[in-house]
Amino acid sequence: LLEKQEHFQKAAGFTPEDIQPLVMLLIAVFSSVEDDLKKQRDAFETKLWSQLEAVTCPKQKQLKMQQICTMLLEKQEHFQKAAGFTPEDIQPLVMLLIAVFSSVEDDLKKQRDAFETKL
Repeated sequence: LLEKQEHFQKAAGFTPEDIQPLVMLLIAVFSSVEDDLKKQRDAFETKLWSQLEAVTCPKQKQLKMQQICTMLLEKQEHFQKAAGFTPEDIQPLVMLLIAVFSSVEDDLKKQRDAFETKL
């Protein structure tokens, strides 16, 4: 709008004084939309973490983590529409979930090995 002020003045009779408040309104509207999307993304990520942390059995936790990662990767388009997640947002989230919760499987294996060694 700011770059094409002359065009809008000729086409629709907008003056520079008309355009400035319109630009400010657009900035306010779209920045609040971005804030809402960020809140939705944060709430969604918190929900994912709490679901995984609620599972106490290491094998079940590993299974839940795999289900969540598969869902995130398969439904990227849905998450982009619903909460503004881009593929660039989802990939690091999946990698973080794998890094944090795959160590649960490693810990379980170490416990089993230690127990078997004692036998």
